[in-house]
Amino acid sequence: MTNPCLFGEMDERGITAVWEVTKICQLRCPHCCSDSGESQQESIGNCLNQEEAFKILDILNNNNVRVLYISGGEPLLWEHLPSLLQRANSYGIDCCVATSGYVPNKNREKLRNLDIYAFHVSLDSWNAQNHDNFRGVTGAFERALDFISFAKNMGTKVVTSTMISDDLIEHLDEFYQVTAKQGVDRSVLNFFVPLGRASSLQSDILSASERAKITKYIFEKAKLHNVTATVNRLHSGGIGLEQCPAGRKLVFINASGKVSPCSWIAKMWPKFSVDISETIFPATLIDELDSDIFDLTKSKCYDCKHKTDCGYGCPIIARFDEKGFDTLCNVDGDVYEI
Repeated sequence: MTNPCLFGEMDERGITAVWEVTKICQLRCPHCCSDSGESQQESIGNCLNQEEAFKILDILNNNNVRVLYISGGEPLLWEHLPSLLQRANSYGIDCCVATSGYVPNKNREKLRNLDIYAFHVSLDSWNAQNHDNFRGVTGAFERALDFISFAKNMGTKVVTSTMISDDLIEHLDEFYQVTAKQGVDRSVLNFFVPLGRASSLQSDILSASERAKITKYIFEKAKLHNVTATVNRLHSGGIGLEQCPAGRKLVFINASGKVSPCSWIAKMWPKFSVDISETIFPATLIDELDSDIFDLTKSKCYDCKHKTDCGYGCPIIARFDEKGFDTLCNVDGDVYEI
């Protein structure tokens, strides 16, 4: 399966909320979109108390949020995570938690008896050296595998989240052997997005033809190893979104409790991050987005002959990028079938 949007898998029952509950993290990943780290602890990292977090969760529930994707930073380092998950469970909200697995055992044990729909565990290589080098901390690989074992023992689904690299593609057989051995339920592979700490790495963006070729290879290998795989942020023939889900089927909450239509909008245009209200978004904010950011006539994607194939690209990145189009779209001029 492929998605042109990182948040393309919307739940038909209601709204999906992505919540970066903290910016504290012990790792040093070069692609980090939230620019998290240990230095965040005294600033924005842990600023919401339990009462504030519960208030936001109650508002999300009252606004038909049915899926809550919790990330960071490292969410397992946020002290209020267990109580937030427990309250979400009582509302019948499906909770997914993204983690590196690089956390103290006492933190993960607090989650053992909670109903967590899935853990999304970062795993970027088939061996410890490459994974640890990428994540910037020795021991990250072994801790990630250990956390996967912990999650499987809980009976929780495990999804590995992986950045696509030359090393990964060269050793895809070995990588899938590792995930299969660990009993991973799904492998999600992501093309690089130049945001946050990764904004200076524009040269790492591959051409559309290269991405299509790599994706086809990923699926061939996944089938060979009986692995369920998803590739995110890919635009190709017949794959698109009828409408950007931001602010309609998707909301984003940052570590200080501000709400925005999606995480890209929050990182690119802070003015669209507002205090959460009983209706989640002020009507004036949505009107402004519709007349500006979501106005496709203001991006080059609007006149592209492939716009119906790729879903116009990501309108947010198209409006933000100085080139005027989504840099992960088919700028090569052809539609590539996967």
